[in-house]
Amino acid sequence: MHLTPGRGERHTPLDESLHAMGLFRQVGLVVPSFQLVPDILLSTDLLAMLPRRSFQERRNDDLVGVPPPLAVDAFPLHLAWHQRNANDLGICHVADLIRLILGE
Repeated sequence: MHLTPGRGERHTPLDESLHAMGLFRQVGLVVPSFQLVPDILLSTDLLAMLPRRSFQERRNDDLVGVPPPLAVDAFPLHLAWHQRNANDLGICHVADLIRLILGE
């Protein structure tokens, strides 16, 4: 079974690619953020397809990362915070760092 991080969708472009190959997946769990996935993987028998950056700092854990068996289209990443923090210098600084590291 697969773990799907994202917006609560059980059907994604990955499913279209699998369908074209005559394959399918079973989604066992949907979570709102990639950040939740490594801990879930460590305590279940699920697997997930994640951006490498979402778990590469966890290399000392028992997680194994391998390239996906099929091409995967890019997808957008979004930064979000509450409007009341729009002028918070700390949040703006961290957002700028994230943009710098990941690119616009």
